[in-house]
Amino acid sequence: MCSARGKTGISAQAAQYVGPYRLEKTLGKGQTGLVKLGIHCITGQKVAIKIVNREKLSESVLMKVEREIAILTNEYLV
Repeated sequence: MCSARGKTGISAQAAQYVGPYRLEKTLGKGQTGLVKLGIHCITGQKVAIKIVNREKLSESVLMKVEREIAILTNEYLV
């Protein structure tokens, strides 16, 4: 797990996690939710994590999110 204090000096109690990733600043906001910077606790790898607002998850929004997932899992995407 991540240490109690990261590079930003934020305590572990105040930090939020998704799996092994510590959520940092918001990178963007859209119709379905927001995208936050995630930093892997062990490797330090930076990733973008999309957080979908369940209250706005209509059938059409769900289809859009599923399309995004299909695009992002394409083997030719770098």
